[in-house]
Amino acid sequence: MDIKMLRKTTAAVSAALLLALTLAPALQAGPRSMAEVSRYRGLDMHVADIGGSMGVFYQWSRPTYQWGLTASWLTITEHTYYDYWGYPHKINEISLDFVKFGILAKYHIFKGKIDNAFSPFLSVQGGGMIGLDTPEGMDLFDKFGQAESIPGYYGGLYAGVDLPMGGRSAITLAMGAEQHVLSRAADGKKSWGGKSLIIQLGSFIF
Repeated sequence: MDIKMLRKTTAAVSAALLLALTLAPALQAGPRSMAEVSRYRGLDMHVADIGGSMGVFYQWSRPTYQWGLTASWLTITEHTYYDYWGYPHKINEISLDFVKFGILAKYHIFKGKIDNAFSPFLSVQGGGMIGLDTPEGMDLFDKFGQAESIPGYYGGLYAGVDLPMGGRSAITLAMGAEQHVLSRAADGKKSWGGKSLIIQLGSFIF
């Protein structure tokens, strides 16, 4: 991820966190704690070192953890490799996508310990995926007509916070690291990963 873009993303997330934390105590219609909502579902967006993804999530509560399902489409937009001398080289012309289906487990660190609607958490995600390796330099529909499917799996570890935004809507912000592993190499690599920023927008049921 470009340093300037990373700084802008960090500043935007910090501003959103500050605003949400400031407004959270004043929300009248929200839950007592996001750690105690029974259902939470919505859009799932990732901005990662290797590209970006869009998907959906659905999670439900259990006594200790929250569990869930996720589905997303990740498009690889950048790849860095190191030559014989150890110098990094960035390749922007990559035509590779991952279609991902997985599960998640979320542990709310301060559940029952703080009297705030927002709730910090630790989360782990993982599951199966299909890599779609398509020819570079072709139109969208033409290249997917020649896509080569490669099975694989993925996993990620994250830390973040669930924030109610009024009514039954909420936003989740998290940072972490994730890894995607293909059964064989595509564009010269079997393993794709790095840091990732997660933004989830959804609605919940008490």
